[in-house]
Amino acid sequence: MDEPNTNWALLRELKVEYQKDDKKLVDLGSCGLHILHGAFKDGVKSTKWDVDKFLRAIYNLYKDVPARRALYTQYTGSSVFPLKFCSHRWLENVEVAQRAINVVQHMRKFVESVKKDKVEPSSNSFKEVVASLADPLLCAKLAFFKSVAVEVEPFLKEFQTDDPMVPFLYATLCQTLRNIMECFMKFDQLKNITKVTADDVKDSKHYLSLNDIVLGLDTKKALRTIGDTVKSKDLLQFRTECRQMLVSIICKMLTRSPLSYPMTKAASCFDPAMICADPNLAKRRAEKVLSILTDAGRLTGPLADRALKQFRCIIADKTIFDQSDRTDNRVDHFWIRILEKNNDELSTVIKMVSCLSHGNANVERGFSINAECLFENMHDESLEARRQVYDAVCYEGGIEQVSVTKELIHSVRNARARIMEYKERCKKESTDAEREKMLERQRTVEVEFSEKKRKQILSDASKEAASLEKQINQLKK
Repeated sequence: MDEPNTNWALLRELKVEYQKDDKKLVDLGSCGLHILHGAFKDGVKSTKWDVDKFLRAIYNLYKDVPARRALYTQYTGSSVFPLKFCSHRWLENVEVAQRAINVVQHMRKFVESVKKDKVEPSSNSFKEVVASLADPLLCAKLAFFKSVAVEVEPFLKEFQTDDPMVPFLYATLCQTLRNIMECFMKFDQLKNITKVTADDVKDSKHYLSLNDIVLGLDTKKALRTIGDTVKSKDLLQFRTECRQMLVSIICKMLTRSPLSYPMTKAASCFDPAMICADPNLAKRRAEKVLSILTDAGRLTGPLADRALKQFRCIIADKTIFDQSDRTDNRVDHFWIRILEKNNDELSTVIKMVSCLSHGNANVERGFSINAECLFENMHDESLEARRQVYDAVCYEGGIEQVSVTKELIHSVRNARARIMEYKERCKKESTDAEREKMLERQRTVEVEFSEKKRKQILSDASKEAASLEKQINQLKK
């Protein structure tokens, strides 16, 4: 799923269509990966720190301006420049935030130097940078931004796969919630995280004191660097805004993520680790899965009963599930391998659960791959070529599985010729473009000359007409 409003509208229409056949659509809502990105973005926006404006401004200040980059290197002695901020992939800006922290001192020196030499830029980016650098808590805000993003990023990396991941979705999201909530909520509220609601998160009586909020080591380091230059009132306000950011993230996850759907929790019964930890709980959740599928018209009652019996028989031997490794083996392959031929009903249920989407992993993964492929001043054709190579290697199953054919060898041998041909084509296109620009300039000059001549002729004619009219009036007298 991509754009949320469009997806929700499509989902509503699809549910209505299914109701015509006395069935219900079994789903886990919108893309969990997209929701988590949105939750982090909303959390940062709730602080009013304008971190995104600063990160965008420091990059744009030197983008495509070689003279300004040279000035930066001259004044600071550093050739390390800010990285590009991605406005729609907030959780992949960890490196961007870290680079910004590293260059803040250089930015201050650059601003002071250009003002001293009276060569400061007049761009809006420079004004935004100057305004942001005036905030003594800037590095602390960037450090907290980075620390929260680092806390959530593992979920995105793990679930950017096309493998069936729904059985692991509930436990992973709950662990992510717990990691964030531990930063600002009392321990009593974390004993049963599954019962925590958005109202509980918003209730201040469940919060730790402001001085006890976990900010992260990098944030504390930044605060120590500031020293006594910031008032206690401002520090308390900073901690309050940090807590507000965490509260906003948690509330969005609780209300919009797959956690708000019963199937997410129920499907965790097929997680081998969960079965090893608590077989009885796995049985109850398996019964919930079958109940949901039966209510939706996907299974008949007798078939669901047989599937539940088969599930209870299979998990009776816990040693089978100790051998499962989710990093090396797909969960659906694991289950199909251990199921016997007389477990057809349970096999059908597992296939249904495996078909449920944990998110638009292909698109989200594509963004991450592009971010790794990109470098400064990269042409579109280069990115497309690198992605084609990457996709081809993945399709073959790894670099070691790529077949070195005659066509591939000939293609490599002819690479030099293709490069020269490409350069000649670009040169010709550039020449044609320059010629077109020159002709356009000539046409513009001719139009301006003709327009000026027309105006001059009209002016002379007007003067001559006025003179003749004056003579006529004199003759009439």
